[in-house]
Amino acid sequence: MQIKLLFFRHTYKMMNTILMIFMATMWLLITLPPQGAYGIKINEGDVLLTLKNNLTDPNKALESWGTTGNPCDGKWANIACDHYNYVFAIVLNGLGLSGELVPELSKLKRLSTL
Repeated sequence: MQIKLLFFRHTYKMMNTILMIFMATMWLLITLPPQGAYGIKINEGDVLLTLKNNLTDPNKALESWGTTGNPCDGKWANIACDHYNYVFAIVLNGLGLSGELVPELSKLKRLSTL
């Protein structure tokens, strides 16, 4: 009887340890930010500057899009970012812009609104 009880305690501790490792792994997978292709995040500011340079902006609506800084720092007008600092929206309607979109926009993997 005592051997069975010791076996049960040992099995219980082992299962508890396995469960804790599993839960910690799941927590890390859920909370860590996703990476771009091959773990490299492209410079989304460069993509947005390429777009800006391809558009005619008579009202200077995109003047806040600077050559330095992060487009997700809140200083770039008409840009919305997620909590991982990826651009997910660019609002250009009603700004009086003209020109063509650039293929580099496809590099903004989280972009869902244009």
